[in-house]
Amino acid sequence: MKAGRREGGKAGGWLSLAASILLLIPGALGAQSIAITGGTVYPVSGPKIEGGTVVITNGRIVAVCRDVAVPAGARVINA
Repeated sequence: MKAGRREGGKAGGWLSLAASILLLIPGALGAQSIAITGGTVYPVSGPKIEGGTVVITNGRIVAVCRDVAVPAGARVINA
């Protein structure tokens, strides 16, 4: 494995990319909630989360967990 790269395949990389893009455009999200589900999440601290969900509301990450409740009306993206 090369330095600076994480294992996890395309899904893990896509999830990281999607979360990064969403964080860069908080004004475009408005009051929208988005849940990215079923991916491998690499938190800043702690172990990786297989089959995790990231919930983003108002341009901010509000939950990162394996078994998190997806808000009603949220756009769901299956990683």
